[in-house]
Amino acid sequence: QQTGMITGRVLNVSNGNYLEQARVAVEGTALDTFTDAAGYYRLTRGAVVRHIAFLHFAIYFFAIYFAAYPLWRETGGVNMRYLGSVMAYPLLALLGMAAATAIAPTIAFRGDRVTANAREMRLVVVIVTVFLAVYAVYLRSLGTEIPLFGVIGGGDLKASRLARYLATKGYTGEGVGGFRLFYWVPRLMLDYFASFTVVFAFYLSRAKGRSFAWFLPIFLGLVFLTFLQVEKYPAMKLAVILALCLFNWRYPVLRARAILLGALLIVFGTFFMGFVYGTVAGGYRTEGREGALEKIQLTGELGIGMLTTRGMVGQAKPLRVIYEIVPSYYDYFGGRTLANPHDLLPYQKVTLPFVISDTYLTNEPGVQVSDPTVFFGEVYANWGLTASLIAMFLFGFVAQLGQGALARRIDAGGTCWDVAFFYLMYLWLGDFALSFSTPYYDERAYFFVGLIILRRIVVGRRSAPAPSAHWQAAP
Repeated sequence: QQTGMITGRVLNVSNGNYLEQARVAVEGTALDTFTDAAGYYRLTRGAVVRHIAFLHFAIYFFAIYFAAYPLWRETGGVNMRYLGSVMAYPLLALLGMAAATAIAPTIAFRGDRVTANAREMRLVVVIVTVFLAVYAVYLRSLGTEIPLFGVIGGGDLKASRLARYLATKGYTGEGVGGFRLFYWVPRLMLDYFASFTVVFAFYLSRAKGRSFAWFLPIFLGLVFLTFLQVEKYPAMKLAVILALCLFNWRYPVLRARAILLGALLIVFGTFFMGFVYGTVAGGYRTEGREGALEKIQLTGELGIGMLTTRGMVGQAKPLRVIYEIVPSYYDYFGGRTLANPHDLLPYQKVTLPFVISDTYLTNEPGVQVSDPTVFFGEVYANWGLTASLIAMFLFGFVAQLGQGALARRIDAGGTCWDVAFFYLMYLWLGDFALSFSTPYYDERAYFFVGLIILRRIVVGRRSAPAPSAHWQAAP
């Protein structure tokens, strides 16, 4: 109740008294953070990392919430709808989750026993083989324009960035055989199915009693595929998913002793991000950093830079821009920014990420820059503040329904596939912390449905447990 009162004051405080706004904002931010974290911990009964919305909120707090106040002050502290919405979202989503527990009381999967199913193993191998075959044709069509070759070969970085854009985002059909299939199949493989495969292989190694050395080449091979397209975020997603698997394996419930492992994973993740960025963006070309110690220091600097600039301010600023340009410069879009699959709906789609970036960024020749749109920010851009507040509550409600359904399946004799699909949805909801137009409908929707149908056809409605091949979860 106290958090709600402060959030309400932030939404309604007068624009004239900047000092009062700043004081209320700081009070509200500190109290909201503590209240939301405590409420989420209590709702999940301590199994915070095993809840489907954990990655979503972890990304949101780091990339949006903690950067919102400095960005708000940067513009004079006058955009109260922006700051108030950022603060209100975790509370309203938590209330939605709490309301949904009446329908979906299962809070977090136990994972007491995860079974290995031979048919699922063969199905994953077949899908990976098909993906790799398409990816090989895709790389062959790129020829010498494979982005990584331009970066590590000492070529012009601007030309390499353009090659990356054309190879991964410039849906023009030029240079890749003229088929959009060559775009989204590899991106699905690198962005999502690679994470699914990492989780599946990890739990399979546990179920079969195999060592970590058996699993590691699979992970490193998938990371290498992301490097070929100089894609930073898919490689980082793989590292995050692996870290979460390791954490959940050791600590199903978050306790004080788990903090050390979490801190170590964060430190390792920072260096990994620096390594990824230094590799795919040409960061290691810096003169005077030729020695091993200099390279290690540079890796840490690049990782911290990714966290503080791209990870925080770079993600929160576009949301602030939405509240600045709507409705001041653009009328509410009334749904026109949402996807229009195959132009079946009676409107021409407005690509909001392009509108945002064009407001304050200058594109390189041949490149259309886009910015992320937090889902409630896009709802606001279409229908206003009230609709966005309702969407915050509904997100938590729907997320908890999904948590209940997937967790019940895992606990009722779930397989490695069931756990991997849970993490797939876990990752998908994580993307909603930064964007909306793309994740809620694109080729991923077909892919998720396709996975469910394929499993139903090949394996059946429910996999039979294999008593000789199971992994007992940590107590």
